[in-house]
Amino acid sequence: MNETPAGALYREGTALATIGRYGESIVLFGKIPPEDLLYMPALLSMAGSMNRIGLFREALARCEEATARDGQSPDAWFMRASCL
Repeated sequence: MNETPAGALYREGTALATIGRYGESIVLFGKIPPEDLLYMPALLSMAGSMNRIGLFREALARCEEATARDGQSPDAWFMRASCL
């Protein structure tokens, strides 16, 4: 299976967030370009990691970007609500 560079970043970021290494996961999620299909999941995962370490304002900003990109995304709205 051929993994894209963004896919590798997302997979590694998710693995780091799973073991509580939120700061490192934020950096990896932030490297996924906005035009990539994994950008929205990465944006929401980044918001979740930020929320976990108390960066509530930054997490909310990521959620607002996600809802602006896709106002019908239940994941974006759920994450936004969890940041409030």
